[in-house]
Amino acid sequence: MKKPFSIFARNVLGPLIEKFCIEEIKDKDNIPQNTNFILAPNHQSYFDHFFVPLPIKDRLERVRFIGKLDSKWQALQWGWFYWLAETIPINRKA
Repeated sequence: MKKPFSIFARNVLGPLIEKFCIEEIKDKDNIPQNTNFILAPNHQSYFDHFFVPLPIKDRLERVRFIGKLDSKWQALQWGWFYWLAETIPINRKA
């Protein structure tokens, strides 16, 4: 994530989500500290991209998401957010 967005996510979004949505984060110590890894949620909700990074909020600048960008309309609609979150766009129709 870009630095300003990661600061906002860590200091504003994270505490709000933890306060109102999450009771407990389990098995946080199983997340590797000094190596790269892939964290693949089961995508049960559109909120996954907000909840999944919470256990690693001290490393948000290194987080990358993969997101669908199948049409020009989606690029216009979500392009700014993809740029801000440094999302890797995937064209599923290609």
